[in-house]
Amino acid sequence: MTVMRRCAPSCSTCRAIEEALQTEPAIIELAGEFTQHQHALFLGCGVQYPASPNGPLLDKLKSNLQEVRARGGRLIVFADGMDDMAGNGVTLRVQSGGSLIAPAVFTVPLQLLADHVAVLRGTDVDQPGNPAKSVAMA
Repeated sequence: MTVMRRCAPSCSTCRAIEEALQTEPAIIELAGEFTQHQHALFLGCGVQYPASPNGPLLDKLKSNLQEVRARGGRLIVFADGMDDMAGNGVTLRVQSGGSLIAPAVFTVPLQLLADHVAVLRGTDVDQPGNPAKSVAMA
């Protein structure tokens, strides 16, 4: 019984990440549009930066999103709630799996977006552009 209790959080983490991976088809479509842009702004707060939870800073986040929208920016919002903060932008629903694992779960679609944009721009994602010049050998 003790072993099952230890495995339960791990299993819920795996399920949440599997669900986050299900956003990939929508992210591939977004990546095609995103490659045309030169600038991006990622907003968030706390340990979930750039994934922002519901909380005291939510009103400030909404204000920042309105500012981006007013300046003609297109919003892509990764959210676990039903609040439509993207307006006429895109909202991708990602179930956070709880506040403790939310940073890891929200990182998945952001990494997928970065990877697909890089590939579409012709960047070799296996060869970073600025690797460390030296490696300490033991």
